[in-house]
This record gives sequence, C-alpha cells and structure tokens, in this order.
Amino acid sequence: MILWKNRQNRAMKYSLPILTSGLLCTLAVGAALWERSGGIALFAQRVVDNVQSTAAPRSDVSRADRGTPTDGQALVAAAARAMHESPPLDARLVVQINLLDQSMSGPGTYFHLGHATDMSRLEMKVGVEGSVTSFQQVCDGRYLWVRRHAGEEKSLVRVDLRRIDSAREVAAVEGSVRATPRYFGGLPQLLDSLDRCFQFDEPRADQLDEIPVWVLRGTWKPDRLAAMTRPSESGGKDSSGNVVSDDRGESETVSDDATSLLASLPRHVPHEVVLTLGRDDTFPLFPYCVEFRSTVAGKLTDGGAGEARSTESIVRIEFFSVRRRDDFDQLHFRYEAGDQEIDDRTAPWLERFGLPVPPR
Repeated sequence: MILWKNRQNRAMKYSLPILTSGLLCTLAVGAALWERSGGIALFAQRVVDNVQSTAAPRSDVSRADRGTPTDGQALVAAAARAMHESPPLDARLVVQINLLDQSMSGPGTYFHLGHATDMSRLEMKVGVEGSVTSFQQVCDGRYLWVRRHAGEEKSLVRVDLRRIDSAREVAAVEGSVRATPRYFGGLPQLLDSLDRCFQFDEPRADQLDEIPVWVLRGTWKPDRLAAMTRPSESGGKDSSGNVVSDDRGESETVSDDATSLLASLPRHVPHEVVLTLGRDDTFPLFPYCVEFRSTVAGKLTDGGAGEARSTESIVRIEFFSVRRRDDFDQLHFRYEAGDQEIDDRTAPWLERFGLPVPPR
C-alpha cells in the first residue's frame, strides 16, 4: 500500500532508517533511541533520503488532577513513571514528517504491558513510491529489539537488559553509578529520554479535542546540546546502531553559545520539543502528542535589523484510540528473530555510560 507518494522524485536511493527514545521516540528510542542521535527525527531524515536519493522523586504532579503543576521537568518525569506503571493499553498513532521540502505521513501501533514491566511493542511505517520505510521496537523484558527496514536495507539491533542490570549492580557496589536511562522500550523510554535531554517550561492547561491536557515546551539542556555537537572520540554507535558523539562530559559547564550550537545541528535534529500530556483520570499523563520542532530564520517584517526566528514541525507523532487491554500476555511481546543477522549493541551502550561490561 502506498501511504505517500512524491511524483517529482522518480529516481530514488534507499538508505537505512535510523530511529532513537527516544522516542519515540525517538520512541524512542536501544537505550538512547532518540536522545543521542536525533532518534525519531533521524528516522524521518532516512525517510526523506528514500525520496531524494536515577528515578525522579515522587511529587504532587504524579497525579494529573491536582491543580496546576509549576515544574514542567517533574511533570515529564512523572509521566515516564506513570506510563511505566500503567495498566496494559494499546493505541494507534500517525507520524507526520516535514523535512527538506518533503511532507509525508504514515500509521503505527503501540502496545504496552505496563505494571512496571519493560514490555512494549512500537511499530511505524511510511510508504514512498511503493516501498515502505519501517521501524519496529519490541521490548520483551529480556532484550530490547530494534528493527529497521528501508528498501532492500535491513538491520536488527539487540540490547541485553540482564547484562545492563548486572553492570548496574557492579557499579553500585563500586560506588560508580551514573545517571542512566530508567526505562527501556516504548513510551516510558521516550519520556525518560525527553526528561534527560530537554529542559521543560511550566506547563499550560489546554484541550485536545475533548481531552484536557498539559502542553509543555522543552529546549535542549546545555550539556546535552554540547554533546550533540561535539565530535565523537570513538566514532562509535549507540545501542541502536546509530552514530553518536561522546557523552561522558554531561556535567561540564557549557561555554559555547547556544544559538551557534543549535545552528550547527543537522537539519533532521530538532531544536525543541512540544509535549502534550493527558490531565484527566482516564489515561493520566499519557503523551497524546510528541512534536519535534526546528528553528527557522526569516527577515523581520517590522523594518528592524537582523532576523526573526520561528519554529516549524519536522516530526509530529499523535496517539489516538487509546484503550485499556485486559487480554495481553507476555507472548504478545515476544520477538522472533529467525535467521536475521543480529547486531548486539549491549557493550557499546554500557561503555557509553561508563558501566563495566560483564561477560556474556
């Protein structure tokens, strides 16, 4: 099925779609599907290529109905925790991509076991000229699987969650624990990555159709922005197989001008994120919309000197038809690799966060 067609680009090259945390995400989302490489936005860039060639403390914001929260950061952390602990649910989604003068969209699905497990299944597809660029992330509680498919190019990445847990235990004994992602897979990981990478403003109350929501705007934390623009010492890849820059200086003081750093980001990497969270009791703090935006410069219209800057959406993911599910079991989240070649990214993930690499 052709989900989107560009009639001006008949000659196309197919390249590997990359998605990180998220998350979707991003989504996310390996351990940093989105946070270190542009994640979902980088997946969007690959679609365009097809066309052209530590737990947060509990607070009052953990309940969506307790007045107006003033701490946007705490609200996002609470949303990640709420999704991790929520009852089983599923949702449909649509992803809208606007990059390099191309606009396209495609459907997706999300399944979530919840109850503080790391079991989820996220799938997205965008069709171009009869060829489908797809992303699939499955967390079965034992492994995190990330499969990408664009044209004839395919990849399957795996992260061993037990080895990560073992490394964390060793680091805890040695007193060398660093801040690492709290959740793996799906919306909890995407929200956790957003919390780790972006500084969120005070939320504002709004309405999404008939759903009361909180809307929050997040901009890059200075240390994360600097890490995004700093060349990699190793030229390595993250746990999803994406090329990343070094991340060991996240606590350093950033002296670079933020505007200059933003200007140096690739076009597929967003400058800010707008997050829409439910503020009712039906699906409290559910992320109904995650929109990654990029800054664009334009001439001032008031006769003044310089440039006026605005933002435009590059990737927008909307979730709808959210439902409680009572019929899920763990088999629903099993991933069968079959005879696919598996790229295990567990060791690179551990190394990037300074954790010991335990034997297999």
